[in-house]
Amino acid sequence: MSQENVKIVRHTFELGLDAAAERYWDAKIEYHEDPRWPGASSYRGREAVLQCWRARRSRRLLSLRDTARAMSQENVELVYRSADAFNRRDLDAALALMDDDVEVIPRAVAMEGGDHYHGHDGVGRWWKDLFDVFPDYAVEVVEVRDVGDMTVAATVLRGHGAGSNVSIEDMVWLVHRWRGGKCIWWRNFGSGDEALEAVGLSEQDAHADS
Repeated sequence: MSQENVKIVRHTFELGLDAAAERYWDAKIEYHEDPRWPGASSYRGREAVLQCWRARRSRRLLSLRDTARAMSQENVELVYRSADAFNRRDLDAALALMDDDVEVIPRAVAMEGGDHYHGHDGVGRWWKDLFDVFPDYAVEVVEVRDVGDMTVAATVLRGHGAGSNVSIEDMVWLVHRWRGGKCIWWRNFGSGDEALEAVGLSEQDAHADS
């Protein structure tokens, strides 16, 4: 490709499709789609080619939005699957939803300034420590909000201390960060405001998005 043509291509991206077509496309321009594409067609004339490219751009944008929505919905479902594994005491199922290098920050650990739990081994230690103290601990997911690659879940935790008849019920907000269908980071918070702040939102933003 000549240097002049390279300049034209660069200028086309700067101008935008319509302005570039007006400036650089011949009125009788032809465009032939790859014959290997299903329903491939040929287009003749500036306006016909423009309409073809506009339609392709719109389809691509819709596809990207659909993909983003699908990923967000998948992350929401992963929260429910994680809660189900927790309630069934199925550590293997829980770890299957976590990245090998996952970082876990329980609220009690954060408040006491203790070390975070890292990786599957760390999650296993946290799992054992928790159920040794609260053997019948269970989580109820009340609501999940997706925020890009993160989720904020309002949950209720219920259980009894080991050897105690005193019941515990606590409202906790869980924040997860997801990548490729796996949790790479999670932390729980004692208030919704703290959880929303962790994902860069305020309560007002959350209501505006709902």
